[in-house]
Amino acid sequence: MLSKDFICSLVLLVIAAGYYFFASSIGTSALADEVGAAGLPTVYSLALAGIALVLALQAMLRGLVLGYQQKSPEDSPNLWRMFSRAGGVLIIGIVYLLIVNVVGYVIALLLVLMAMLFYFGEKFDSRTILSAFIGAGFFWFLFDRLLGIPTPSIGSF
Repeated sequence: MLSKDFICSLVLLVIAAGYYFFASSIGTSALADEVGAAGLPTVYSLALAGIALVLALQAMLRGLVLGYQQKSPEDSPNLWRMFSRAGGVLIIGIVYLLIVNVVGYVIALLLVLMAMLFYFGEKFDSRTILSAFIGAGFFWFLFDRLLGIPTPSIGSF
């Protein structure tokens, strides 16, 4: 019996193939740079195919090591809990979008990371706060300094 992860990996592989097909049909322009308009979509399709292959390999190895077991209905996840958990993450994301231009990127990201950590059950301690500070600092450095993408500062509307 095929596992859900293996079936999902096959679906992702088909999506990646379709994405690659359409990305490779993007024409080149005389004004294009070395990468061209198809460069990033092609990389996306290859990354998705790589993720699909890793997921398939993981599912096959799990099946070989643990064996394929039939789950009982009691073992299946509670759909209400899954959707409410996803809704909580969505609400945190919406709050981030609402406050990022008011408090700035770094502070908003720090608050979002702390909210996510607490939402997923981490305790309020120095390690959690340090993780949020390091994460916010990392993403600010990555986007603002390394990639040169301007991030909202405090009060930028």
